[in-house]
Amino acid sequence: MNDMNSSAVLQKLKVPAILLIVFGVCTDLVGLWNIASSALGIGYDESQIPPGMEEFMGFMKSFGVVFGVLQLASGAVMLLGGLNMMRGRGYGLAMTAAVLAMIPMLNCCCILTLPFGLWALIVLLKPEVKAAFHSAS
Repeated sequence: MNDMNSSAVLQKLKVPAILLIVFGVCTDLVGLWNIASSALGIGYDESQIPPGMEEFMGFMKSFGVVFGVLQLASGAVMLLGGLNMMRGRGYGLAMTAAVLAMIPMLNCCCILTLPFGLWALIVLLKPEVKAAFHSAS
């Protein structure tokens, strides 16, 4: 593929890639907050826990840590996928990042990332974009 077509493809990828990077960083920050706040018990008032619910609150803290780790992993994949997408490399990772951006529970902005993940997916599925990725590898 010639340089003119390659630069046109990279131009199409630029904005959705930047958005994936931004949402990836934000999701990582939210994931870190969820891990820290759950592990440290921030937001849990021990005096307000009804008798017999201590075990359930321990479960909720553990769940918060696990959920934060999932968000951290999702954010890292969106960040790396967006970086790869911007460079026109790593088609599989870029596709994975676009799909993860569309899963409301795994990213920082819930439903707000859905249209941007969909936009990235639509751009990545264009034949000329696929060809540019495959010729680069």
